[in-house]
Amino acid sequence: MAILLGSYHIMLGACSIARYFQHSLVNLWVSYHRIGDKIKIVEEEAKWVRQIFEWYNKRVSLKEIRRRLIQAGAPQKGSSRPRKIEWAISSIQGILKSAYNYAYGVKTYTRAGETFEIQIEPIITMETYNRFVEVRESNRSYPSRNVKRDYLIGGLMYCQCPRKWSARGSSYRKGAKRRPQPTGVYYCGQRHKEVRHPDCPKTIGSKKADDYVWSKVAEVLDQPDVLISQARKHVQEWQTRFEMSLDQRDKLQNELDQLLVERQWIITQARKGKITEEDMDYQIGTISMQEQYLKQELAGVQVLDALPDINNWEELALEHLMNLQTGLDSSSHDAISEEDKKSNFS
Repeated sequence: MAILLGSYHIMLGACSIARYFQHSLVNLWVSYHRIGDKIKIVEEEAKWVRQIFEWYNKRVSLKEIRRRLIQAGAPQKGSSRPRKIEWAISSIQGILKSAYNYAYGVKTYTRAGETFEIQIEPIITMETYNRFVEVRESNRSYPSRNVKRDYLIGGLMYCQCPRKWSARGSSYRKGAKRRPQPTGVYYCGQRHKEVRHPDCPKTIGSKKADDYVWSKVAEVLDQPDVLISQARKHVQEWQTRFEMSLDQRDKLQNELDQLLVERQWIITQARKGKITEEDMDYQIGTISMQEQYLKQELAGVQVLDALPDINNWEELALEHLMNLQTGLDSSSHDAISEEDKKSNFS
């Protein structure tokens, strides 16, 4: 009997899990729709999925595929949040990554360490899928050697989009001409023109950007007094803002304390019979509204961190800058010596 009950509960659990995945499938898969307990193809969306694979197999770029989809007014599957970008590149890539599922009509889920598969009607043919695999594999590039480059301002560069720029190697120059030797570039990760800032340059050579920043570093080290004066100004401004934030917080807290005293006084007057209960309720209600407002203001006050108490910070900073200047001079001398050696042996 126990074995039968256990089998029954296992069967119920499997059925409930299957129903759960069938229900969640609607939100995860493009071109499918749930009707009762069955998953049906949305032909209006499916035909564009097939078209995407057809274009890709003809080696049409993702940007061109996106342009054609927007121009044709191709529908996108609904989203729980409004779409900021119509037919984003990532959406097209997501469809292409699901090629196996669209070809074999199967979706694999993992839950609680167990794997489940749901059979769905395929959208693309096996011929299309095999061609897709060939094209994708041919598009992969494998570097002949691992070239490491130093990026001075990697992860520190931003544009007006606003995006934090990344770094990568580049083998091509403007006009799709191959470089004799690959180089490094910084680039903006925003791939859609309609949301890119008009002043964003998209890419810049890493050597050009690093040389510019390094020249500014050298200028600062050549004139440390300028940096110290700016740092002194920054410290003074920070200290002023710190004291103002403390004063504002203390002022609001004092007002709250006064309201608390006033509340107790009103309650005492009502107990002595000097004011009516209606007057007490009215005045306490007014005080409560004031307290709520002051508490919101107090919660919005951002008290800055106090600067560490270092009396000789200017001397320490100047000493550090002088050490950096010495290191910079030494590295420049080593670089010149290395160039002289090369010229002598050439």
